[in-house]
Amino acid sequence: MVVHPTEQFALGLTPNFVFRFNPSGSPTLITKTSIWSNSSFTPRAADIDTNFTIVAGIRVNSVSPRVLANVVVCLIDNTLSHIYSTWTYVSTNNSWQSLLKFSGYDSWSVKYTMSVNINNYNPTRVLVGVPCVNTVFHFIVGGGGTTLNLTDQRSSGNSVGFGKGVAWVASDQAAILANIYTSTFSSWLSSQIWVYTQLPSASLVSTPTAITPNSQQPIPSTISSELINLVSTPSGLVVLDVSGGILFILSTPPSYYASTDPNLAPDPIAIPSISTTQSCLAGMMKSDAGLHPCSLCPRGWRSSVGSINCTVYNASAFCPPGTVAEVSQTELQTISQAYPYYKNPDTTLFDDVLLNNVFHIGSTRHCVVVSPTFWTLIVLIPLLTLIGILLMCQQCSRSSHDSACMKTIKKWFKRTDLVAEGENWIGGLFTLALIVLLVQTYVFANNFMFQYPAANDGNRNFACDVTLRNALFDTSLKSLAIPPSSEEQDMFDLLNNQQWTLNVNLINTAINCSSISPYEIIGTSSIALISPATCNSVDSVVKTTIVLSNHVEQLQIVINDINVIGGIAVGLTGPGSTAGSKSTQQMNFIQAFYNTNETLAQSIPITLQLIMAINETEPLSGSETQYSGIWYSVYTVDKSTILVTRDEYAILSNLTQTTVTITLTDSSYYINHVQSPLAKQPEVIFKTFLVTLIILEMSGLCFLISKLIIFPLIKFLLCRHKKLRSKIFGESEKSGEENNEEQEMEEEKGHTTNLDGQHLKSSGCKSAKVYPNSAHHNQLGKFKEPRLDAFTEEPNDSK
Repeated sequence: MVVHPTEQFALGLTPNFVFRFNPSGSPTLITKTSIWSNSSFTPRAADIDTNFTIVAGIRVNSVSPRVLANVVVCLIDNTLSHIYSTWTYVSTNNSWQSLLKFSGYDSWSVKYTMSVNINNYNPTRVLVGVPCVNTVFHFIVGGGGTTLNLTDQRSSGNSVGFGKGVAWVASDQAAILANIYTSTFSSWLSSQIWVYTQLPSASLVSTPTAITPNSQQPIPSTISSELINLVSTPSGLVVLDVSGGILFILSTPPSYYASTDPNLAPDPIAIPSISTTQSCLAGMMKSDAGLHPCSLCPRGWRSSVGSINCTVYNASAFCPPGTVAEVSQTELQTISQAYPYYKNPDTTLFDDVLLNNVFHIGSTRHCVVVSPTFWTLIVLIPLLTLIGILLMCQQCSRSSHDSACMKTIKKWFKRTDLVAEGENWIGGLFTLALIVLLVQTYVFANNFMFQYPAANDGNRNFACDVTLRNALFDTSLKSLAIPPSSEEQDMFDLLNNQQWTLNVNLINTAINCSSISPYEIIGTSSIALISPATCNSVDSVVKTTIVLSNHVEQLQIVINDINVIGGIAVGLTGPGSTAGSKSTQQMNFIQAFYNTNETLAQSIPITLQLIMAINETEPLSGSETQYSGIWYSVYTVDKSTILVTRDEYAILSNLTQTTVTITLTDSSYYINHVQSPLAKQPEVIFKTFLVTLIILEMSGLCFLISKLIIFPLIKFLLCRHKKLRSKIFGESEKSGEENNEEQEMEEEKGHTTNLDGQHLKSSGCKSAKVYPNSAHHNQLGKFKEPRLDAFTEEPNDSK
């Protein structure tokens, strides 16, 4: 039965007849038995407007023998004279609705209940709910109330029960009762009210604006969770539960929402339950009137309590949906004490390290400056200049005084000659450059030796590679099932006895500390924590610290508040300790979970696994190994479940509290880092000394090669050049040149001698006799070679 909006008459609709009852004045009853075009049509729901009535029902299907019935919607006039328009439901091919047979349609069943509602603010819009096909249909009545056109339809998935009730609450706002039953409608599973706002003029939208129950509009304790119908009123919505309980949700103006929370009502156990008007929370807004709750401010916007609109936020601050205040990005800082262990260098032998760094000149400024070879070459420049000056002085000197000075200089340089073992004065000059190279080598070896352990903050600019360390590394994963050594057991005891403090930071929220209650979960029971917990709120960041009694436990932090939380950070702190050569490092790590496009959900499970890491540092000298231990953290968090978008929050947030569940566990294995010196002190001293000998021997070998091969070859080439020149300029020039050469040789006989202390008796490139000097005769045996003034030795003083 439906009643006319003006209450002038009522219509009764049955499968076999219809009637119209007019109670005003002289009551009249008009009955008709032949209005339905098909006698099998069974009305299931109807709604009436001023000029027409919409009827939804089921009739026999005469087209397909498999499908017994069809859903039909009729548009009839209020005088019951005829049907203006009829629409028949046709399921989509291959959909689950196409498999329905509609068995038992001819008898009443909750399975075939339907709902119809005409928009009182715009009578051309009609909603028809058919729970058995889980669909709500949107119709437009046209032609002055004579045509019925389907413009849209919405479903909630593969379940059944969607559309158990439909209601228009404004011209562009609608509510749909979305129940879920088992496939046979034998058992009820859940009930929700989907609220749509700002609907298009001729259709629905795929996602509701809000779903009741939600955090702002929970189902009161006096109302059953199983809802069976809803009806719109000029002031809001009436909801009926299976037990007969009634809930009134009243429409509220902008910046307010209709709260159904009994804790905010003046009488929490009132029957019927009536919503109360509450200001929008911080971080939320509501710009239009209606029974829907307040919505979150979008990303980059914020609001205070009771806001109609949101205001733009500082772009440099943390500003997720539902922002309440400007929070610095530093609150999102993640601190980790786990780090990748060092890798072994490419060169693991000290000999190679020493040679590569002593005889290497890099391409960068730093590498050039720290190269021993570079500074040796720098010293060679003035030494070579000095050699040139001395040779020029030797050629130009004529007086006996100058000759005596040259002899003295050469004598002192010969005494410093380590290259040719005191045989030559030029070797003494080169020895000075070698001393520079050796000093640089010893400085490098000393600096390298003390680059241990790797964390040592000593001078790191002594080599071209600033990461060069006197350390080798090894990492292994060991099971705690293996019996540990006594040293390892001591480290385990130190780590297991470390006192932990849990830190939980709620970021960008208006929650008060008084609403936070920590519990310890033992089995299936929640026990209030006995250990001390502290809480403070600064700049919209609520920081809670809990001293833990055990390393392995499950904690639950219950927040009895519906304010939004932008992000969460969880970490542990603990003091370090030392016992002899063993120590535990201070624990201080924290990790933030957030997304600038999302906010926290109302259920936040976080699993924190702690892994022991033991570092063994072998000594550089001595035999006592140093041990240190630290806990590494591994977070297991599914961000897709703990963070929700603005739209998801409106649909999924249906609780009046937020629960953070933190599970702490120990790993069944531990990480063992071993660090040992690449070269210990004795090895550094011995191998550096060996390199010294190698440098000296190589220098002597170079000098010997120069003496036996290079300089004779140069002399030979000079002689050949002179001969060719003599042939070109003729015999006269040749005789003149020979006379000059003989005269020069006579002058030099009093000043110089050859390398073996012998006098040249002829000029030019002719051979001369050899007079060995027993005092300078070496093991190779001396032989006469062309004289090169730069390496001519002075005769012995005894001669």
